[in-house]
Amino acid sequence: MKVSAKLGRKGISPIVATVLLILIAIAAGVVIWNMFSKVSTARPIVALSARADAVMSPDGDECAVSIMLHNDGNVVLNITQIDFEYAGKTWSTKPNRVLNPGATISLSYTLSSSYFGTKFVDGETIKIKITYADAHGETYTKTIFATITSS
Repeated sequence: MKVSAKLGRKGISPIVATVLLILIAIAAGVVIWNMFSKVSTARPIVALSARADAVMSPDGDECAVSIMLHNDGNVVLNITQIDFEYAGKTWSTKPNRVLNPGATISLSYTLSSSYFGTKFVDGETIKIKITYADAHGETYTKTIFATITSS
């Protein structure tokens, strides 16, 4: 029995086959490129760490507050406002300090008891609210507490 080489089917021409293979390769390359470009693009991370120390004068009329700020993220931050709350009253300042990614700054303030209407007391707490913004103008807040110690 003889098997016929022609089964009534026709293949695609070599030119069409080549063009199809090239298009498939290009499409696969585009898909892979998009996957890796999204993985390698760093997302903005806004992260601020802070700590504070508060040391009052012997008579309780003043309190020296030192604040250490560290930018743990990968975007530039602008420290726009710091609120100090003590004895139910608030005193604010606008330092407008820029904090680059990975950078640390130290801010020092001498608070007067006249700002709060009462003297500072050893062992009490000052609430410190730090307001900061990213490059797009979105604002964030971080609240920390400092326990007052005597000098």
